[in-house]
Amino acid sequence: MEELFFSNSALLAAAAVLLSVFLLLSKPRRREPYVPEAKGAWPFIGHLHLLAGPVPSHLVLGKMADRHGAIFAIRMGVHKALVVNSWEIARECLTTNDKVLATRPRSVASEVLSYDYAMFALASYGEHWRSVRRMVMTEVLSNRRLALLQHVRESEVQASIKGLYDHWKENNGQPVEMKKVFGDIVLNIIFRMIVGKRYEDEKDEQARKALRVFFESLGKFLLSDALPYLRWLDIGGHEKEMRDAARELDRAVQGWLDEHRSRRKLEGKRKGEDEDFMDIMISTIDEGRGEQFTDYDADTVIKSTCMSLVLAASDTSMVTMTWALSLLLNNKAIGLTNLKATPLWVLVKPRLPEHLYNV
Repeated sequence: MEELFFSNSALLAAAAVLLSVFLLLSKPRRREPYVPEAKGAWPFIGHLHLLAGPVPSHLVLGKMADRHGAIFAIRMGVHKALVVNSWEIARECLTTNDKVLATRPRSVASEVLSYDYAMFALASYGEHWRSVRRMVMTEVLSNRRLALLQHVRESEVQASIKGLYDHWKENNGQPVEMKKVFGDIVLNIIFRMIVGKRYEDEKDEQARKALRVFFESLGKFLLSDALPYLRWLDIGGHEKEMRDAARELDRAVQGWLDEHRSRRKLEGKRKGEDEDFMDIMISTIDEGRGEQFTDYDADTVIKSTCMSLVLAASDTSMVTMTWALSLLLNNKAIGLTNLKATPLWVLVKPRLPEHLYNV
């Protein structure tokens, strides 16, 4: 009799489970918007084999767009990516749906080099991202702050012009690598605005090398980004290189932060054009005014935000100016016939009186 009772109970339990599964499966589900996936995907790796070939990625994606239309999906290993090839859709992504698309994809470089996503430029959309962005927009990129630091930009441009002239004068008109010139201008300006010192005055070679690794690594796409289960292999040793660079950069930035705090104790707070962004962040966070951050400690927020601004301002500006100059010099309609150029090398010939270069 007891065995029959337990048998009936088991049957009732099984029937209840089957009924629940049936109700869940039969419940009408909202249909997801359909985005066509490009053909040619392989198991596990998706479309990586197409993007890793000798043909540049933008040409591969362009051919896919010709076949699949203005919007389609590709698979980057275990991740799915959306590709748009229409300015109307791109505008919608950056305006109407900007909050949905504000989250950055996770990668090994972003995790290792950004203090575990403390850099707001690489962080996912959330309270930390909003707080840091709001502070940066009001304290660094506001019209008042940019006008206050106008002398920094002017002095660095003048110093660069003088450097170009001296190079031409001492080297009998030898070519100048303008990519490096633009890079030095931008880094000097942003370093003076952020930490109050010029990049070229930094004699810490280890930190300079780490900064180069920092810029290069954030532009790399690692196999472990697409296939996370292979990360432990560290194929190519890229993650180890990133961790070494992250330690060197943290040492350098922590030194700048300690210098600022020591100076504040000895000389008090700086004001006006003498105040750099690190001073402002120390006042905002340490003194408890303005934004409050709970996800990371104060030092991490200050260091990561300063490095995020260096990253955002340097590479994009340098590339834009380099290509603008290249297109200008190679445009025959402009008529700059006395200058010879390839995309990265320019023969500089002064046109102004010599005294104008002696700034």
